Amino acid sequence: MLIETRVRAKELLVQTVQGDVIALSVDRDETLASFKKRLQNIGIWNLEKATLESLNGSLRIPLGEYSDREDTGISSPQLHASGRLRDFPNGVPVLLKEASVPELKHRRSLSSPNLSPAGQMGALEFSESEESDSSSSTNHSNGGAIQFIGTGGNRRKLLRMQQQIRSGFESGMVPQALTEGLGGCYVFSSDTGKKIAVVKPTDEEPLAPNNPKGFVGRSLGEPGLKPTVRVGEAAVREAAAYLLDQGFAKVPCTSLARMSCRGFNYNDERRVTKTKLVSVQEFVEHQYDASDVGTAMFPVDAVHRIGILDIRLFNTDRHSGNILVARKNAAFPGVVPGEGSPSSSKMGFSLPSVDLVPIDHGFCLPETLETVYFEWLHWPQASMPFSSMELEYIARLDHRSDIAMLNRELPMLRVQSLRILEISTGLLKMCASSGLNLAEIGSGMSKPLAGVDDE
Repeated sequence: MLIETRVRAKELLVQTVQGDVIALSVDRDETLASFKKRLQNIGIWNLEKATLESLNGSLRIPLGEYSDREDTGISSPQLHASGRLRDFPNGVPVLLKEASVPELKHRRSLSSPNLSPAGQMGALEFSESEESDSSSSTNHSNGGAIQFIGTGGNRRKLLRMQQQIRSGFESGMVPQALTEGLGGCYVFSSDTGKKIAVVKPTDEEPLAPNNPKGFVGRSLGEPGLKPTVRVGEAAVREAAAYLLDQGFAKVPCTSLARMSCRGFNYNDERRVTKTKLVSVQEFVEHQYDASDVGTAMFPVDAVHRIGILDIRLFNTDRHSGNILVARKNAAFPGVVPGEGSPSSSKMGFSLPSVDLVPIDHGFCLPETLETVYFEWLHWPQASMPFSSMELEYIARLDHRSDIAMLNRELPMLRVQSLRILEISTGLLKMCASSGLNLAEIGSGMSKPLAGVDDE
């Protein structure tokens, strides 16, 4: 007796080079011609030279090699015939390229110290009791919807953020577009007005097609503001930094999501709200960033935590604007951001009362070696020796388990970035065990690269 087994359809999140994200359910027996027609039916016409690629570049399916001839008697190739489509993990974003994108070659870039201040993939799933209260995808009459991608990170925080963002959608809260930085960045609030999350769409990054500040000119997947990080791929690095940190340097909870909101920017003046791939980071209450106050009040251990993270991630853009200064005790007297001045709140900030929170990790884990920028390099805390606890933490770091975790949770991260993680982790461990301090390690990494020709 033959038993027919039903094969579950696979969901692909197809992202165009213009930033739109389209969720398509694909059966194993669907033909390539059928898949192309479905793309054309939703307005994507130029497919003769198009390819469907994973964001990490490891999987590629050409769409223009076959004609749309399902009725000719000639059997069209199956999407799964090459064995590559089934290698796409379920729910992973894939990039639809309509033309060839230049490969990244090493090119030195200037550090930009004033840019932005501030498992197997699938939709975040909840139990039946949770779904009855909050579905994994929320869509409301005001045009807002959010669905987290991936199962890594702090599941409880992600669920809470989703519920609070949904309440803001339901009450008509409009996200606050930040004017600082070069990319699109939005603060979402709950129905009570409390700030919940900072959202950065991939198609609004610097040089991306829908950048709201005029820094446009390239498609997703092309070399970006820093040539070692492609346009549209900063969001996955934000999520990777949180997963690697695991609370050591206090990187806020961060995840990828697909999201739609009328407050997002579209440079082609489209009236229809589109779904975008975004990074969602927990909003952290803070009073200043590191550029607003003197560094003498910064605790040594907080500076060391951020420095260890930056070396481990090979962070090419650690400037003072992406180090938040927050009071440890919320009840401690101080000023509300935007009110008063640093001098008027000196009584509210002393050495034991503040902590540092690192944000904005879109330029970490580059694809090739590049000169880094560390704001903390010349702070006096960086010249102090590591504590025994910090040395033990560094000794426990294991790049093999880190890479395995990233392959499981963020399979779209490029293998070149994983190699950089291996190099930087090994460098940190070797230098720390040899007695070098943070400033000495950072100084060596900050020197101009030798033996690499500029373009």
